[in-house]
Amino acid sequence: MSLTHRGKMRRGWMVGGAALAVFALVEGPFLMRPRHGKLASDGRRRELKLIWPDAETNTLLHLARMSTFDRYGLDVTVINAANGDSALDALMNGSVDAAAVPLLDLLPRLHATPTPELPGLVLCGLGGGSFRLLAATHGPEIHRAVDLAGKSIGVQRIDGLDQRFAAIRLRRRGINPVTGVRWVVLQEADFDDALRDGRVDALVAHDPLAWEVMQATKGMSTTVISSLTGADRDRTNLVLTLSAARLAADPDLAAMLILAIREAAAAWPEQKGALASMLSALPDPVPQAEKMLAQEVPPHIVTGHDLIVEMAESIDEMKLIGTIPDGERSSVLAHRLCHRTPGAG
Repeated sequence: MSLTHRGKMRRGWMVGGAALAVFALVEGPFLMRPRHGKLASDGRRRELKLIWPDAETNTLLHLARMSTFDRYGLDVTVINAANGDSALDALMNGSVDAAAVPLLDLLPRLHATPTPELPGLVLCGLGGGSFRLLAATHGPEIHRAVDLAGKSIGVQRIDGLDQRFAAIRLRRRGINPVTGVRWVVLQEADFDDALRDGRVDALVAHDPLAWEVMQATKGMSTTVISSLTGADRDRTNLVLTLSAARLAADPDLAAMLILAIREAAAAWPEQKGALASMLSALPDPVPQAEKMLAQEVPPHIVTGHDLIVEMAESIDEMKLIGTIPDGERSSVLAHRLCHRTPGAG
C-alpha cells in the first residue's frame, strides 16, 4: 500500500492526551533549569506569527509550544509550511514575523537580495537535517554513491531541498548532478511504490517521509547516503530567521526566541519517549517513531561566530552545484545574513 499523503491530515495534532502528556513531562524540568549564557527574560509579553515547514511533526517546535515560548512571554501563532520556499515567501511578503527555514532553501533566495532589502536575518541554527538517499536492492547494484552515476533518483521537487542535498553529495563524489543522473519528480504518496516497482533506482527525502519509505520498503531498499552519520551529523541545516522589520522595532525579541528554543532543545533528549508517543498518536502516525527518534540528531542551537562559520560552509557547498556564484565571498555573505544577538554567544 502506498504511503498516505500528509497534506492537511495532521492539523490539530497538538490537542488531546498525547500533547497533555508531553506538557506534563516537560514543564517540571524547565522550571528547574538555569538560564543559558548571558541572556535573560525581560518579562514582556509579545505576540508573533511563526511559520515552520512540517510543523506538525517537528519535535523541537512541539516542546517550545508546550512550555518555553510561554515562559519567555511569547504568544506564538504557528503556521505550517509545505516547504522552506513557502516559509520564505511568507517572511518576504510580511505575513509572518519569523520563519524556520532550511539553509539549502534560504541561501539561494537571500544571497541575491540587496542588503538594504533583506526581509529577515538568521538568529540561530536549530539543528541538522535527517536526509536519506535510499536505493532499491533489486535491479542495478547500488552500494555506494558513485554507483548512482547514470541512475534515476526520485525527488518531490526539482531544485528543492532534498535534491540540493543529494546534488552536493554527488558532486563531492565526482558525479555531475545535472548530467550524471536523472531526476524524477514523484508525489509523496508514490515514493515507496516507485522504488518497489522500478520506476526509480533511488530516491531522496527527509524524515519523517524518508523513515516511512524505509519501513515500507524494508528488505527492498538500502541507505546509500544519510545526513545522520559522519560529518553531516553535526552540521546545521534548519535555521530560525526573524523579520528585519520586527527585529528593528523590537531588538530584544531575538533574545527571547533564542532563550525559548535553547531550553526546548536542552530538554529534547530526555523527552524522546514522550515525543515518540506524540508522533505515534497523530492522525497519520509515524511508524516506529521511537526508533526514528533514536537515530535523529538532537537539536543543537548555534549562534554567534559558530553560526557564521557553519553558514559559510553551507555557502561553499552551494557553490559546488552552481547555486551561488564562485565569486561570492562565503564569509562576507554569512556575516550579512546573520544577526549577532548580544549575549547569545
